Amino acid sequence: MNKPKYEANLIAFNETLDDLYKNHGTESPLNRLFKVIETFALSILNNEKHNRLTPSSIDDLISIITNKTLQEPTFTENDRDALPGFSQTFKGWTNMCHKYRHGKADQQNLNVPVPLFNMIFSQGVSNFRFLLELDNKLKLTPK
Repeated sequence: MNKPKYEANLIAFNETLDDLYKNHGTESPLNRLFKVIETFALSILNNEKHNRLTPSSIDDLISIITNKTLQEPTFTENDRDALPGFSQTFKGWTNMCHKYRHGKADQQNLNVPVPLFNMIFSQGVSNFRFLLELDNKLKLTPK
């Protein structure tokens, strides 16, 4: 994320980490992390059809990624066969996050059981890192 291309993403991610340290185990950092990842994923999709991260937008995202890997010799058929697994994981994570995103502002500090919070947050960071690394290698975003 230290490339100029990702400056806005780095700022938003660092703000999310600040919130994590201040409000660990609450809905607020989960909401922020979801927004960071949603914004980045939508920048890859780069069209008006998708304005939210949904199962449909994730399907289209995986299609873009799969098509780009066809032009990248370091990706094998086995690698492309693994991408639907990421799709299912990403959809599951998105679904978990939706449960914590639609409350009122005063609900953002509601507690989430720490083991569940840690799993959702760490899985989100892994998803974000995966998308960033793929973008760096495959040039998925139009910037």
